[in-house]
Amino acid sequence: MARCRSDSRHRTLTTTVGTPLNPSNIHHQSCHKILERAGCPRIRFHDLRHSAATLMLAQGVQARVLQEVLGHAQIQVTLGTYGHVLPQQKKAAAQAVDNYLAAVERKASDALACTLRAQSPQTLCRNCNWQSTPPGKR
Repeated sequence: MARCRSDSRHRTLTTTVGTPLNPSNIHHQSCHKILERAGCPRIRFHDLRHSAATLMLAQGVQARVLQEVLGHAQIQVTLGTYGHVLPQQKKAAAQAVDNYLAAVERKASDALACTLRAQSPQTLCRNCNWQSTPPGKR
């Protein structure tokens, strides 16, 4: 079983006797066993990193944050690798703007209707419950 040892500069996974884990052992011994127990197909350990990064980006984690999590020196590396997720976010952003504009349009339309109703003699505006009185009868 691996243990996590940390000091002020490093966090290192170690074996039960305290020596650093060999990366290939993590993949071949631990990762494959976990995947097998979960009923998942065998994949490369690096594929797990790619999957996690793709899921984070799809869930709205900002690319700059993802860059830091992955340790990429430049944002272009992150966007070049995981940019395929961004079209989904573009569609969601466009839908959010569309929803906002539709709500603004409804409010403006209601306000205009309210104003027009208020100018009619003896009407009760259903939006603001304001009863108008004809100008000559005030």
